[in-house]
Amino acid sequence: MLLQPSIARLLIDSTGTFQPPDEVLQTSLDLYTANSQCKLKLRKRFDSFQWPAASGCSLLIEDIFRTIYTKHPLTGEVAVHKHPFPQLPLFNIVGEAHPALLVHQSLRFRVHHYDSTPGDLLTKLNFMRIDNTVHPGFRRDWSWYWAKDRKASSSAGVKRKALGDANVHHKRHCNPSSKDKVVPNREEVAPVPASSQRKRVRRHGHDARPTK
Repeated sequence: MLLQPSIARLLIDSTGTFQPPDEVLQTSLDLYTANSQCKLKLRKRFDSFQWPAASGCSLLIEDIFRTIYTKHPLTGEVAVHKHPFPQLPLFNIVGEAHPALLVHQSLRFRVHHYDSTPGDLLTKLNFMRIDNTVHPGFRRDWSWYWAKDRKASSSAGVKRKALGDANVHHKRHCNPSSKDKVVPNREEVAPVPASSQRKRVRRHGHDARPTK
């Protein structure tokens, strides 16, 4: 079943999306639950296993839209659907959209529009996202990072100390301290004899005044 082209704009600005079937939602919920109860290194990636087919998606749309047009791909018959769209058919996504991405978009739509249906799998996913944001085991898994950070800090401290010692050693050779200098006594210092050639000669000043 084909939709009107204006629906594409709804998918771009998150005012509409396609919700995958319950099999896909349940797979996402099971994966989320298992990953929130195990250590970080034991978590499973969403692309590491085979997901159920995301065929038969429901259209989620804001309440401000009152009319939707669909077209049969073979007969070309156009059907008009009015809000709340009780006879709106299911849709198959053409392309390579991963089912996990459809779940993510559906969850974003549910969160942004504050829509909640008790017992709905999408609502359970939303509660799982709120209640299990950070698992306690996730914090414990950061011990390797802090150990590595302490090791790097100690190594940097050793390097800084070695550079500091080398700098002090270099300064001692370039600028010896007062303890290293030998200061002669006053008796050991021989007086410098005055030169007989250096006599103070009084020079007469030149009168620069003009003569009459």
